[in-house]
Amino acid sequence: MIFDSKKLSSIISVLKRFLSQTIIDDSLRYVSFRESEVIGRNAYAGVVYYHDFEIEKPFAVPFDMLVKIAPFLAQSKEVDIKVKDDRVHWVFDNCKYRCGIVDVPPSPFKLSEDIDTWELGANFLKVISRAEFAASKDVRQQSLYGIYIADSRVSACDNARIYVERSKALKGIKDLFISREVLTILLDIEREPQAIMVSENQLFLDYSDFVIFTAQVGFKYPNVTQAFERVDSEQCRSEVTGYQSEREKLKQLLGIVDEKLIQSLNVEIEDDKLKLKLFSLVRTDEFELAADVAQTASRCTFRLNPRYFIEGLLKFDKFHVYESCIYFEEKRTKHVVMLMH
Repeated sequence: MIFDSKKLSSIISVLKRFLSQTIIDDSLRYVSFRESEVIGRNAYAGVVYYHDFEIEKPFAVPFDMLVKIAPFLAQSKEVDIKVKDDRVHWVFDNCKYRCGIVDVPPSPFKLSEDIDTWELGANFLKVISRAEFAASKDVRQQSLYGIYIADSRVSACDNARIYVERSKALKGIKDLFISREVLTILLDIEREPQAIMVSENQLFLDYSDFVIFTAQVGFKYPNVTQAFERVDSEQCRSEVTGYQSEREKLKQLLGIVDEKLIQSLNVEIEDDKLKLKLFSLVRTDEFELAADVAQTASRCTFRLNPRYFIEGLLKFDKFHVYESCIYFEEKRTKHVVMLMH
């Protein structure tokens, strides 16, 4: 079987990017060569890459073995692949390489008749990338470990914050959950998928020349609109703007939060500034930010997650203070950070 080295190298590049990003047991990663398709997968997800090579006998190799031959492809125009017994022989222009094969599993790429398909617009990636920061990073919170799309809105949340954005780029998509692992891969590829397909237990992202597929776990995403309904029933204590001139200081504060393992943040609002106290296990740091305040309460002090608050300040030009939360809102986007009591 003669393969064009350049084409095979581009396939390995896609597989490497996909499989290297996914957090799984290394022993479960493999790449299967079949007629018209190359499949790279692990225990959870995979990618199907279409090709026009002539494969006489299907075979599969460990993913790490395929990565090792990648440097030889750059030095050869073609590679001759020969499958003998339990080994694959890769014959390049100037060298040979061989590796063991694994049992060829059945193809996981199956599109049933009962499948929903949505053609995607040009801004799909841009919209979901803005929501990614608010998705839970705790893999134990399965129903929150990613983003949810329905009714032309994307939602992302954890136990302390909620982000919702409405966009025409999401029009028509219903009840779609994209896990953080798949979301990371989507953003890393930096290329708009043409369509999304969802069956009862699988999600497919179609890029025309290759398809990403993953298990689709069935669970009910929280009703995030209830949080905004609760905010609407509360009285606004303060409206704060004008802090975007302190953008560089905000970025510095975000670095301090990560470096010093800051656990909580106290904020006191005055007429023309925000007073911040960052608390860690060993020390307290104090900072001031210039701001314009329209205050409806004589004094406004609150405590909340420091990273969530600072990220909100960096992304939004204005926020409101309520009894239970900080409420950021801009055009078609809403972001709520819950207060600590």
